[in-house]
Amino acid sequence: MAAERTRSAQMLRWLRRGSGLGGCLALWCILSYGGIVSPGFLPSPSGIVERFIELAENGYANSSLWQHIFDSVYRTLAGFVLGVAAGTPTGLLLGYCRRFDESVGPIFSFLRPIPPIAYTPLFVLYLGIGDASKIVLIFIGAFLYMLLSAQAGVRNVPEVLVRAGRNAGLGGAGLFVRVIVPGSLPGIMTGARTALSVSWALVVAAELIAAQAGLGYMVSSAGVFFDIRTLFVGIILIGIVGLILDRTILMIERKLLHWQGR
Repeated sequence: MAAERTRSAQMLRWLRRGSGLGGCLALWCILSYGGIVSPGFLPSPSGIVERFIELAENGYANSSLWQHIFDSVYRTLAGFVLGVAAGTPTGLLLGYCRRFDESVGPIFSFLRPIPPIAYTPLFVLYLGIGDASKIVLIFIGAFLYMLLSAQAGVRNVPEVLVRAGRNAGLGGAGLFVRVIVPGSLPGIMTGARTALSVSWALVVAAELIAAQAGLGYMVSSAGVFFDIRTLFVGIILIGIVGLILDRTILMIERKLLHWQGR
């Protein structure tokens, strides 16, 4: 009985999740196949599939479709990993060491409100329109998000854990490594998930402005030439890849924080 109830609950959850998507697809079909909206403004689902197959076979702007996808994902992950690697320990130190926070905290407080995309013209000027400018841009966005999340994670570590660690003889570096860092992991992983989403949005935005390859470039170029089907394919691919990245880091979070709620 319990197993049947669990399966029924899972089926209901999947139905609820699919109902919104199904409703949007049905509305799309009615508008496009019914002739309510011109194909020049809203191509049909079958037209989008046909254009995707064409792009998969022939590529776009002298690069394969998979190369465009790879370029965007590579830039995103490179900047994101660097941002996590630098932002997490910096945020942990800011949260744990008051003197360090008082010394360098104001610098990050000044930088945090500036949208990273605002740096795009500067980085293009210094680094060109290649991968370096996009990676540095994404690094800044991910770094600031991870710094804030790690700092908040330290401050949200339950005081009872800190006291237990001190009663066990831990102090200084030992307390930091064995109590503060593990206790901050939930906040760090939440920040990493947000930082990855921001990184993906940043790379697409940067490619819209200055790039020679990538999904953002493909969407921008298709918009200039009013290639509406390619535009829709690019937007849909951006959403699909973003969803895959989000589900991947969510799976990693569940593996790392399997002890939560126990």
